[in-house]
Amino acid sequence: AGLQRLPGGFQPVGPIPHGVMLKFFALLTNSRLERLRAHGPASINKVAAMGMALTGVTIFWFVNVFLIGTNVFRSAPWQAALAGFFVAGIVFTVDRIIVLGRGNGPIVIIMRVLFSLIIAILGGVCMDLVILKEEVDLELRVLHDREVTEALDRVAGHHAERLGQARATVVEAAAQVQEAEAMYVEEINGGPAGSGRYGVGEVAREKLELLNRRRLLLEQAQASLTRLEEEARLAELTERAQLERMQARPTLFKRIEALHSYLGKDLMAVFGWVLLTFGAILFELFPLLIKYGKGRTSYEAEVEAVDRLKQAQVAALLARQEQLLREDARLSLDERRALHTLKEVAKGYA
Repeated sequence: AGLQRLPGGFQPVGPIPHGVMLKFFALLTNSRLERLRAHGPASINKVAAMGMALTGVTIFWFVNVFLIGTNVFRSAPWQAALAGFFVAGIVFTVDRIIVLGRGNGPIVIIMRVLFSLIIAILGGVCMDLVILKEEVDLELRVLHDREVTEALDRVAGHHAERLGQARATVVEAAAQVQEAEAMYVEEINGGPAGSGRYGVGEVAREKLELLNRRRLLLEQAQASLTRLEEEARLAELTERAQLERMQARPTLFKRIEALHSYLGKDLMAVFGWVLLTFGAILFELFPLLIKYGKGRTSYEAEVEAVDRLKQAQVAALLARQEQLLREDARLSLDERRALHTLKEVAKGYA
């Protein structure tokens, strides 16, 4: 195959390589295929490269989200596929807007680069979560155990003061009961510490009433302590159950936290993660790199020239209309009527 000079420009002679794919890539990049074929290989290759980059990034995001849904979040395959199509569609739309953008101002270029970087970094993080799933799961368990310990310490600290007071009250009440029992036994035995009368007399009955009152206070103190201990135990169980639920289905940000915690423990893991993430970011920046890195092709120059020509034609048409309006404004009413009559007569002869 070669090139042959025709009125429309240089036309390829023989079959066009990858004709179906070229049509698809031309559709993705909004290029006119019949005009694109009239240009050299540089124009065709750039359109094909941008089309392949758009397609590759879209497929990358679909596979990435699908694997995250099925392997990381344990979603059903159809749910992961729907999420993959949705996210891939958004990424494809944003990347296609970047590729089709015609403005070359610094602000426009900076905005395109920022959007591309954001998408690329998100894609790299998602890929890291898929590839390092086992390490992230292990680190999640470590973080979970640490959070459980901190939560239980926090709950224990919250109830510590009340429990301490309740236990001290029980100890004091028990000591008072023992004291009252000793006094009562001493009294009924006729000991020297009492009235000295043997048996259950009036003084012994009073000391028995004191003993019963102190026993009642001890029972109340023990019941209060039991209630506080049950509240503390229920609070610990509630906190532990909540953390277990969070551990069973950790959020995306929790996994990212676990990923960074894991990377902070191993320098070689950080090195591998940097290479992996940088490769993913570079791959996702291909549409932007191809658009601005390959230079302007003859097809793009032709498109820009056609745009400038159309703008000039529109400007000339507007100027002509303004001139006609100014001339029409200077005509008198009789002149306008005569001009209208001449136009009607001319239409009759047309």
